[in-house]
Amino acid sequence: MGACREFAFAILLPLFTTNVAGVYVEALVSNAGGTPQSLVVEPQVAMKCGFLNMHVNLSSGRWLPDKGSGGGGCVTEKLDVLQYCRKTYPDLQITNIVESSEAVKIKSWCHIGRRKCASSHVVTPYRCLVGPFQSDPLLVPEHCVFDHIHDAGKCMLFVDWQRKVNRSCATRGKVLNNFGMLLSCGVDMFSGVEFVCCPPAEGEVVAGVDAEEVQREEAEEDEYFHSSTMDKEHADFHAAERRLEEKHQEKVTHVMKKWSDMEEQYQNMKTKDTKAAEKFKKDMTKVFQKTVAALEENWVESKKHLIDVHQERVQRKLTAQKATAMENYLEAIKQTPALEHHVLKALRKYVKTEERDRKHTISHYRHLVNTDPAAAARLHAGAIAHLHEIDGRVNQSIALLHRIPAVEQSILPRLGKLVSSKYCSRRAEHTAQTG
Repeated sequence: MGACREFAFAILLPLFTTNVAGVYVEALVSNAGGTPQSLVVEPQVAMKCGFLNMHVNLSSGRWLPDKGSGGGGCVTEKLDVLQYCRKTYPDLQITNIVESSEAVKIKSWCHIGRRKCASSHVVTPYRCLVGPFQSDPLLVPEHCVFDHIHDAGKCMLFVDWQRKVNRSCATRGKVLNNFGMLLSCGVDMFSGVEFVCCPPAEGEVVAGVDAEEVQREEAEEDEYFHSSTMDKEHADFHAAERRLEEKHQEKVTHVMKKWSDMEEQYQNMKTKDTKAAEKFKKDMTKVFQKTVAALEENWVESKKHLIDVHQERVQRKLTAQKATAMENYLEAIKQTPALEHHVLKALRKYVKTEERDRKHTISHYRHLVNTDPAAAARLHAGAIAHLHEIDGRVNQSIALLHRIPAVEQSILPRLGKLVSSKYCSRRAEHTAQTG
């Protein structure tokens, strides 16, 4: 067990926070360093493919490249962004992330592999939220209207709420002025939004959106996104995947039928006016190519969105389970006297929960290797880091047995097969599994 103690600390984790049914659960003690009562500069991070990650320096308020760790690449997973926030601001109690409602121009981006940092790019950064989630106050200019949408049964990504409020303002003949999230329900996921709609500026054209059309589109949205239960998450996800595939095939079939009809029309025109027929075919080919490209782009985006929501839900459920298991384990250790069978049972349950997290991480990575190699390559470093974190948490949970030496002497030999073989040598194993 000597190797297993290399990660032992007096406190298992600085903070183990999740949001379950709108209630924050803190399974362990708060960050020893505490959280500043007020921050003049908000912690933010920004990522761009091919460049080192950027973060806001809390002292100067300037955007700085992350040269120290060589952090860079295409970070797209929400949990990876949250992890990066916590790594960048270790003294803050970062509990969630949310995309900024406005894009910003950041200077001094560093190309990976180059010394000069002189590129400027407009990006949408992530805000690293400190402490329990609080909605942002919104100003309501004159002649503007304030509104909010809250649905406890929905847990949607930031971009989905943004799209929803844009359309809501458009149905009123107005434009979106500002908006903010309400009630966090996961990593960059929320169950409500508040927003301000204003009359368009002089000369500004508002794209007409019919309210009935909006309602029809929302009705066509898959039932998976409206479900708040996670009892059968994997089964529900795979069912949603099948429905998405079927809808995509229906659209492809519809487009191909249209192409067949146009081909028939072209052949008929050819017998009467060859020149007009060729022009018709050329124009229709362009339209067809654009339609197919848009269809495929929408398919990829829809599938990624489905996977993102599924990943967040699974991770949220696992985090809640680990928090509960750790609370039970700590309670078993605190008992006077500590009962050996209670401690062993609680520890085993916690370890098994971490193991489910491990299996899900590896399974998700392997799935991406087979379906989206580029996404798998971007996720690789984050997946390895996450697996290392699981190792560290398990080893640290075992280290807590030092508080009860008598029970520790009896339990450690019985943990040999469960922990030594699975975790102390896991670093080499999971590298092979995901490599």
